[in-house]
Amino acid sequence: MNFQDAINAQKSGELQKADKIYKKLLNQNPENFEILFNYAVLNFDLKNYIKSEDLFKKAIFLDAHNHQVFNGYGVLLKELNKDEEAAESFYKSIEIKNDYLNAHLNLFQVYKKYNNQVEMLKVIDKIISIKPNFPIMYHEKASILQDLEKFDEAISTIATVFEYEKDSIENYLRLYDIYNKKKSFGKCEEISKNVVSILEKKIKTDDKNSNLYFDLAISYKRFEKLEIAKKYLKLAIELDPSKQIYYLTLADLQKEMKEFINAKKNFEKAIKMEPLNIYCNISYAILIKDEFGQAEKAKKIVLKFDKLFPNNINVATLKAWILLNQGDYKNGWKSHFVDIAKTKNHMKLPTSKLWKKEKLEGNLLVWSGQGIGDFIFFSKMVGLLDNYAKKILFICDKRLVPIYKRYFATINPEKFIIEEQYQKERFSKHIASEMLGEFFANSIKEINHFSNEKLIPSKEWDLEIDNFLSNLPKNKLNVGLSWSTLNAREHDVKNVPLDKFSELFK
Repeated sequence: MNFQDAINAQKSGELQKADKIYKKLLNQNPENFEILFNYAVLNFDLKNYIKSEDLFKKAIFLDAHNHQVFNGYGVLLKELNKDEEAAESFYKSIEIKNDYLNAHLNLFQVYKKYNNQVEMLKVIDKIISIKPNFPIMYHEKASILQDLEKFDEAISTIATVFEYEKDSIENYLRLYDIYNKKKSFGKCEEISKNVVSILEKKIKTDDKNSNLYFDLAISYKRFEKLEIAKKYLKLAIELDPSKQIYYLTLADLQKEMKEFINAKKNFEKAIKMEPLNIYCNISYAILIKDEFGQAEKAKKIVLKFDKLFPNNINVATLKAWILLNQGDYKNGWKSHFVDIAKTKNHMKLPTSKLWKKEKLEGNLLVWSGQGIGDFIFFSKMVGLLDNYAKKILFICDKRLVPIYKRYFATINPEKFIIEEQYQKERFSKHIASEMLGEFFANSIKEINHFSNEKLIPSKEWDLEIDNFLSNLPKNKLNVGLSWSTLNAREHDVKNVPLDKFSELFK
């Protein structure tokens, strides 16, 4: 048996056979780069990560100018959640071969994990320069530009995708979303008519194709014409009752339309067809908990899926809500921050330096990975850190910096340093403010201890508001509303334009 036999076995999926051949070859020639590299890849596929890492390091020692070995090693490090080291390895691969597409794609995935949009855009542009005909990268770029509210650039990017995907419904719908945010409602109307026209023409020539009716339903849902969307979803199901996605989409739509009984039935049909679908089961659990009062049944579903898919963010989030509401704070908080230190750690701080309530000789850095509402609640616990570190470096949403400077000035202005961005002052440990619940919010008594603390408003703002209110007519009901989120990924969920309230005001 020779090296080619090992490669052939590896390619055909006979991994155990390949393993035996590589072992024999490596004993005969322990410093052969090709054997070490391919055997490292094989051990990665076998999930023997420790052995794989050792083999990669030996291969790199023999040839530090091979772009593929650095890319392979980066993939392993990424799998081990050593993302910073993985990125370094991908960069080394790119340094050796600047147009090596796989390394750029893997680097993009690292930055995507942390939603580092600035770096993602740089990598995307390089990928597109290497491979212009790569529609998914244009979609990624348009999505980021849309998040950053660079709408004209996003529109230009989508226009390029049409060169490779003519009559793409996905592209039209993305354009629709962007023009909707720009309040270019004439353009929205034009796009919606275009989409419907394209799909109706396709249906005329292929009227038994359930996917076309499904696409039409999804489009009408995007255009907020829910009754029409429901009609076409039902037609899709009539044509092909075997597709689980149809029932799941219909259930989601009916839930949005507050047709909860029908939504429940269709979730149950979808679950019967695909019993281990996480999204379907968790959506069903939320529905029966919120609308049917079946908290215990929902809890059983969540705990079952938590065992099947440990640390899945969708499962963990609902598990946290249920357990915290039932007073199981220990397990509830554990589920609550299952992904915070990894996916919301935008500053890329090492998890090895997470604070565990020990007293520090140095500084403690406190950051946040959640929205402003949660931030306000959890930040009140930061004041409880007074005796745990030399200084508390609190990275604060820029809108709240003045508020918290006033707030912490009443506690200890010398110890609490409030900044919009981390200024690189040295710290010993770090923690997200929303992870402090594990240490300081394990009973109603503990929660009341900090949650009743009042923030200190601006005297200037107080005066301005008082002056404004004093000039309002006294014989009418006066209503004021103000809310806006900086979380671009959730703008459709949290933002409500003022004109939506106009009829109520009348």
